[in-house]
Amino acid sequence: MKAIKVSELNKYIKKYIAMDYLLNDLLVQGEISSLKKHSNGNIYLTLKDEKASIDAIIYSKDAREIKFDINEGDKVEAKASLSIYEKNARLSLYIRDIRLQGLGELYEKFLYLKDSLDKEGLFSQDHKKQIPFYPRSIGLITSPTGAAVKDFLSILKRRNDSIDVNLYPVNVQGVNAKDDILKALEYFSNNPEDVVVLTRGGGSLEDLFVFNDEELARTIYNFKTPIISAIGHEVDYVISDFVSDLRAPTPSAAAELVSMSKDDLNNSLFLLSSRMNARIDNKLNESKSDLEDIYIRLNNSLLDKIKNYRLDLIKKSRTIYINKPNLNDQRLSLEKNLLELKQALKVKLILKKVELDNLIEKMDSLSPENKQRVSLEDSLNSLMKIKLDKRIKSKRSELNFAKKRLDYSLNSLVNSNKKNLFKSYDSLVKFKTENMPIVENMDKEEIISVKSLDKGKKVKLSFKDGSARLLVEDIELRS
Repeated sequence: MKAIKVSELNKYIKKYIAMDYLLNDLLVQGEISSLKKHSNGNIYLTLKDEKASIDAIIYSKDAREIKFDINEGDKVEAKASLSIYEKNARLSLYIRDIRLQGLGELYEKFLYLKDSLDKEGLFSQDHKKQIPFYPRSIGLITSPTGAAVKDFLSILKRRNDSIDVNLYPVNVQGVNAKDDILKALEYFSNNPEDVVVLTRGGGSLEDLFVFNDEELARTIYNFKTPIISAIGHEVDYVISDFVSDLRAPTPSAAAELVSMSKDDLNNSLFLLSSRMNARIDNKLNESKSDLEDIYIRLNNSLLDKIKNYRLDLIKKSRTIYINKPNLNDQRLSLEKNLLELKQALKVKLILKKVELDNLIEKMDSLSPENKQRVSLEDSLNSLMKIKLDKRIKSKRSELNFAKKRLDYSLNSLVNSNKKNLFKSYDSLVKFKTENMPIVENMDKEEIISVKSLDKGKKVKLSFKDGSARLLVEDIELRS
């Protein structure tokens, strides 16, 4: 026998294995270990069981089709072919498809879609809308003949029969189920209700799989009205449960979540009424306290203003009392000046008359020639006298007019000051009568100056609401 090379032997073994169709279409069960994901996309791993292990590889083009994340320790079923690496004759499985052991293809699709939509953010709580606390109308999407619609309507009627229900009948499984549900969602999008409930009873994974559709999930995610998903039994989960605004474990639970019983409503109304009344009472108490504070501030401000007004009135009264002698002195001075003016004018007129009489006597004692000359002078003097008389008369008129104006101004000034004085005096007397005490000696004579007091004597002090008797112990005079 002729010897062959190792490379020829390995090539023969590889060709021989490739000719075996059983080794080219294997379904192998095992647990993943020694998992390595290469940067080029290839995945290298080892499949093992309790007694043995074998190396395996998943090329990048097949790895991209896997519907779940492969992890160390996963128990899987792998569709593969057996071959060797010619260089070292290392035996390996070349895996074309892989899935988790014990799960069917539908569940793998469910897990893949769930993981994909979750990463995209369609299950985020931030996007979920608040379910109305007390909806008045409900849009119901379900089969009209199933047990789910009967359970839902029965619970809703028992809890609160005042809620309107608008049923849109659909197929909940089968080839037409998806299109029916999408049409129902489109209808309620154009005819919105307060909340929409998508529900059906229990079933197998295949029966519920229409609710794992990606297009349906995205439609629910973009739906404007709050939507509740109540599919199957409590242990059943579908994609619509995760993407909806609220998941109810059963149709009956959905009816309870979407409605409030009349007893609960009455209790809530009672609590709200109690809280509202308490807030009203608190607000009234706060307002009452604020009004009392405002009243106290206004009252204090008014008292301060009255006090300031009294002090100002006292000051003005004192000013008038001090200036009263000056006004009298001014009047007396004006009257004195007027009298002196009249006397001076009278004396001047008498002197002029005496001067005229002397001139006449002098004329009588002159000769005829002098008389003629004097006559001429007299005529001239007469003319001068006429002019002088006119001037005197004019000055007298001006003097009389000035006197009248002076009298009028003086009288006006005196009357005005007198009125102001009387008005201030009346105010002072009134203020004094109402607010200031009256001091009298034992002879009932009013005392207005400290000079009228005698040390060791008693005085009577009268107030608005009573009187008191005081003994003068000491007297101090102000400069």
